[in-house]
Amino acid sequence: MMTLTAIVITTAYMYIGVLCFRIRRRNIFLEISKLLGYWIEMRSVMGASHALEELAKLMPTDVHKLMLYGSLIDILFGELKAGNIVIVKPDEKVPADGIILDGESYESMLTGESKPVSKKENDLVIGGSINGEGLLKVKVKNKEKIHIFLR
Repeated sequence: MMTLTAIVITTAYMYIGVLCFRIRRRNIFLEISKLLGYWIEMRSVMGASHALEELAKLMPTDVHKLMLYGSLIDILFGELKAGNIVIVKPDEKVPADGIILDGESYESMLTGESKPVSKKENDLVIGGSINGEGLLKVKVKNKEKIHIFLR
């Protein structure tokens, strides 16, 4: 589809080049601008879609959910809900945005900061970031963030 759009734009620009010197028609420039804008928009949408797919691959597939009486079970990431309490072991990815209920560690983000950020009880953690050396008990806070990665 993009090849077809590129061919149309190229052909139209060549046609305009010929017409500019023979006939003074300005509405053709508007049509070409619309096609060019559409093509640029589709490229950016496809790039954003690809970036979101790559981010979704970074999310963990299994999550360690803490049950009511202290036992741990592994559940699929898609079954995670807001309000669940999860355990994030050292060097694992945080499954979703949440609040640290217990534990202390540092969080290494995917945004490229130079030093990991220290995290302790009542601090917020961001889904997709990597836990440092400590064990964290996290209460999942934001269910909407989870659905963004599942689309």
